[in-house]
Amino acid sequence: MSRLRYCVSLLSLCLVVPALLTVAGCHRSGSSEEKAESAESRPDSDQAKVASVHLDRDEQKRMGLAVRALTVSTYQPRVELYGTLESDPSQVFVVRAPVAGMLRADHGEWPVLASNVADHAHVGSIVPQLAGADQLTLADRLSTIQAEVLTDSASLAASTAEYHRLKTLNAEDKNASDRAVQEAEVRMQGDQARLEAARKSATLLQSALHGTGKISFVIPLIAEDGGQISEVLAQPGEIVEAGQPVFKISRFTILIARLNVPLSQPAALPIKGAVISVAGKEHDTIPATFVAEAPTVQPEYQSEALLFRVMSRTGTLRPGQAVEGWIQTRDGTPHSGVLIPAAAVVRYQGRSWVYVQVTDTDFARKPIALSEPGSCGWFATTGFRPDDRIVVVGAQTLLSEEMKSQLSSDED
Repeated sequence: MSRLRYCVSLLSLCLVVPALLTVAGCHRSGSSEEKAESAESRPDSDQAKVASVHLDRDEQKRMGLAVRALTVSTYQPRVELYGTLESDPSQVFVVRAPVAGMLRADHGEWPVLASNVADHAHVGSIVPQLAGADQLTLADRLSTIQAEVLTDSASLAASTAEYHRLKTLNAEDKNASDRAVQEAEVRMQGDQARLEAARKSATLLQSALHGTGKISFVIPLIAEDGGQISEVLAQPGEIVEAGQPVFKISRFTILIARLNVPLSQPAALPIKGAVISVAGKEHDTIPATFVAEAPTVQPEYQSEALLFRVMSRTGTLRPGQAVEGWIQTRDGTPHSGVLIPAAAVVRYQGRSWVYVQVTDTDFARKPIALSEPGSCGWFATTGFRPDDRIVVVGAQTLLSEEMKSQLSSDED
């Protein structure tokens, strides 16, 4: 009998223990879910700790913090486009060979890539070379001139002798009239003038031809418009044809921004104005003037494009740089908000932040979306109010101070 009771008790125990374990597991699961829900419902305490910094006035002065109150600003909605900078065709100049010949560097110096040249600069020389037919024509002309020199020399000798003969007769009892003497003198002077002209022509041809058809004088290469050498198309010692390009000179004070329009958006926008910025310098916007719709389509984009003329204030813009453009349209409705200076924005954990002074000694870090660039800053319609005092100098130092405070609290 006792053995039977023992078996029944053991069986009951086997049935009860799993049930108790199931109830306990459910209880623990419910507790975990409740903890997770409570953690999601309340703000992150660590985030709350790092979202603000406490600094007394002396520390603020030592760190050089500067605070500025925000003011109401109006923002015109804009279309955001991307593209690249291109050379302005009106700012690209080509130095061409004036005649066929061999290039020569003056004083051993030949302009190199990226070197600067002034207006009307002497960038080199060219030794002209004539074609075979031209050489024969020039040599034949030289022979004719040399024959003229001999003829004019004989005529001058005869007219000179006649003049002196008549002059002698005129001196001896007027055996020759004064008029005859004057006419002889005029003939002599005419023969002398023709001889001098023939000799000059012969000298010029002889200096041009050394008997081999090679010209001895050089013609300078002049860069009428200055700028920066963007291409060197020939080197000293090379033979070039007349009109062949030798240098390409570019000016980078004015460039063309080519902004590609997405396929889902029409290119014929009612453009009111535009600004662009170079990739990585979004806060530094540059005004742009609309030129026209691009006449060609780039194969890699297969979309229409808009062309804008950009003035480079510092002269550092170059063709090929990636740019971002914001196009103001006439049909956009202006929005009110505040303009956040670019110096007030700091980067942390992949986001952008701004420090707002909430009390005389407390600063709160607030996120900002850098989606609407403005004049030297970013336009915000939410998250900030007029008269909010934000840190415009020393924001990065303030972030470092916040990180130090966070490390100290974690160690405690």
